[in-house]
Amino acid sequence: MWVGLIFLGGTALLLLGVRQIVIQAGIATSGGRGWTPHFEVVLQNLPFLLEGLLSTLQLSGSVGVLAFGLGILVALARLSRLGPVYLVATWYVEVLRNTPAIVQLFLIYFGPPTVGIRLSVPVAALLGLTINNSAYMAEIIRAGIRSINRGQTEAASAVGMTFPQITRYVILPQALRVVYPPLVSQWISIVLFSSLASVIAYPELAEHAKRLDSRTFRSFEIYGAVTVIYTICTLSLALVLRLVERRVFPVAR
Repeated sequence: MWVGLIFLGGTALLLLGVRQIVIQAGIATSGGRGWTPHFEVVLQNLPFLLEGLLSTLQLSGSVGVLAFGLGILVALARLSRLGPVYLVATWYVEVLRNTPAIVQLFLIYFGPPTVGIRLSVPVAALLGLTINNSAYMAEIIRAGIRSINRGQTEAASAVGMTFPQITRYVILPQALRVVYPPLVSQWISIVLFSSLASVIAYPELAEHAKRLDSRTFRSFEIYGAVTVIYTICTLSLALVLRLVERRVFPVAR
């Protein structure tokens, strides 16, 4: 809460400073009249923007859970000794990490109708963002798994544990402790990348801001408010996830 208030205060001071500079430089004048902000537009339409924020959080939460689960499977496949499994998983990761997410989203939404399959906007947004983020999560998780001492898996195998048991009780708990910080960064990125869904008219925060801008033509005020909303949202999410880390992965003293 305090972080958000401090950010709001700092942003307001920064905007006032920038406004003063551009007015003195003659940039912010038009027809002899100075620029006057109209943030009342934002206040009047705040419920509409918060509705978009709720949609953003719903999409981001679903993508985060699904991408994490799929990322674990792809990471294990990348570590597989079976050639075909390893090659397919490697191809999956490299293609997704080396092509723009917006292209993947367009391909998933506009591609299937050419063969008679039509996906709804929510399904296409969920599928596209999940597939894209799963590739990044897979590499994060794979790095964590590879950091585990091989002697531990050999010892677990020696006492009769099966591979699924070793993976569940020995490898993943330790790997998740190692990769939790980068996973937090990826989960926060999912909230920000969810704005890409606006290109297929998914009704999230950026799409709501675009619709409001088209009605009011107050771009600076609207997108400035959206910037603040995204910042408060991601800072709050980061704080919650850090608290979860302290509880689930306590530091040994």
